[in-house]
Amino acid sequence: MYGYVLFVVLCPQWLWRYTLPDPDFGFQKYIVAATLAGFLLSGMPGNRFRGAALMAVVGVVIFWSLCLLSSYGSIKPDQTAFFMDAIWKVVVMTVVVSRLMDSPARLRVVLWIVLVAVGWNAWEINSDYFSKGYSLINQNGWALMNANGYALVLLLIFTMGMATALTVESRVARGVALLIAVLCMHAIFIVESRGGMLGAILSVVVLVMFMPKTRLNYGILGTLFVMGMLLAGPSVIKEFSSTFEDERDVSAESRFYIWSAGMRICADYPLLGLGPWAAEYAMADYYNYELDTVGRKALHNLPLEVATGSGIPSLLGYLALFFAPLWALFRRRAYRYEKVSDPILATCTLGLLAAIPAYWFASLFNSGVLVEVPYLLAAIGIATFCLTNEEVALKQFDSLENSESAVLQNLVS
Repeated sequence: MYGYVLFVVLCPQWLWRYTLPDPDFGFQKYIVAATLAGFLLSGMPGNRFRGAALMAVVGVVIFWSLCLLSSYGSIKPDQTAFFMDAIWKVVVMTVVVSRLMDSPARLRVVLWIVLVAVGWNAWEINSDYFSKGYSLINQNGWALMNANGYALVLLLIFTMGMATALTVESRVARGVALLIAVLCMHAIFIVESRGGMLGAILSVVVLVMFMPKTRLNYGILGTLFVMGMLLAGPSVIKEFSSTFEDERDVSAESRFYIWSAGMRICADYPLLGLGPWAAEYAMADYYNYELDTVGRKALHNLPLEVATGSGIPSLLGYLALFFAPLWALFRRRAYRYEKVSDPILATCTLGLLAAIPAYWFASLFNSGVLVEVPYLLAAIGIATFCLTNEEVALKQFDSLENSESAVLQNLVS
């Protein structure tokens, strides 16, 4: 399971594509096969899915089932076939990873694997930029996805890195987490992703709301602010400022027309959509900006990408995967140390409270249903809920035992 998480997040076939003998080797399917074989042969151990965790798992299964049903009526069968060939593995492994993180120690290992693996990629992006003086990431993409798509991954790990820096006790761990957060922040600047920048601001606001209010944490945030001001060059400031200008550039202005077209597709095909990953081929009939017709236009919006592809009920199931455990953890106040037995549960809860809303907000401007890192964050949310749920059950059991003992003592006396 650790191997699966590492290879998915690190994407070594991209990082070392020039030195690997066969960068197209299908290593991931062998890791998945080995993980599933071990999981099944050991009797499918792990967390018990109850309450919000069960709702999240049922939600993602509903999402996949409706994608499958919608695929039979897709307007672009070959595009949908590619999507379906990938999404089943993502859904299965999301559930398996959620189940296997059945202790705080395993949760901690997975969190650090994700932080270090994305941090490594962020280091490479920064190193490439500083060594050349320019970056081609917007032209060539990164980690087998376009630059704006990878900015969403960087946003998630920036937020989780900050949450870790604000909550861990070890100075070394705090320094490493803060370094990863700064690397991810500057990588977002290099990509010049306006959605990523706006999402980062939202995530910091949420972190300030729920973090432990200590001088050290305010100092960490102050350091991050200073680093952000130093690293944001003129082009970054210009790109970010253009979001709020009356006269937006073509890329920003066209978003409103794309979203309008997507909502009209949802209104016409609310139950099953037009087939997963197929709605962009119907935009010629709905999109009218500058050109009356276009052959293909990506929706650049995660909720619309899901809803136009497999329907509004599918979107509701997809939302449950991310937000059902998150809402339960928020209501349980699991971001507070006194509410949980292990600090890692508070760290993950704080990070997810900021990362998931920021990710969905940034995903209004770009999307990637097949990007796997957000699913791993959702799995961490499910596992965190399951572990805190066990603590609540144990506390209730201990309370019941204590009350029974008190009754027996009263009877004896």
